Amino acid sequence: MSRIAIATDENAGRKSRRHGAVSRFVGDLRFGLTVAVALFVLGAGWYFGTRAAGFTSDLDAAKHIASAMNCDVADFMGVAPAKKGQPGYWKHLDADNDSIACETITVDGELIKGR
Repeated sequence: MSRIAIATDENAGRKSRRHGAVSRFVGDLRFGLTVAVALFVLGAGWYFGTRAAGFTSDLDAAKHIASAMNCDVADFMGVAPAKKGQPGYWKHLDADNDSIACETITVDGELIKGR
C-alpha cells in the first residue's frame, strides 16, 4: 500500500471513533433530557394535583395518601382520627359512618378501631 492509502485508512478510523463518541454523547444527552422532562412533569403533576385536591402542603398530601392503607398507618403518620375533609380521612376507614375515620369506638364493650 502506498503512504496515501495508509494515511486515508487512519483518518477514516479516527473519524469513525469520533462519530461514535459524538453519537454516544448525543444519545446520553437525549436520555438525560428525557429523564429531566419526565421528572418535571411528574413533579408539576404532584404539585398542581395536590393543590387542586385542597392540600396546602406536600407533606399533608403524602400523609393522606399513605394513611389510605389502614388506621395503624394513619396513627403512625399522625393524621388519625381524621374528620371528613381533613388529611387522613378515607371512607373505608370510617367504621361507623359518622364522618370520622380511625376513631376508637366501643361496640358492646369491644374496642374497634377503623376497619
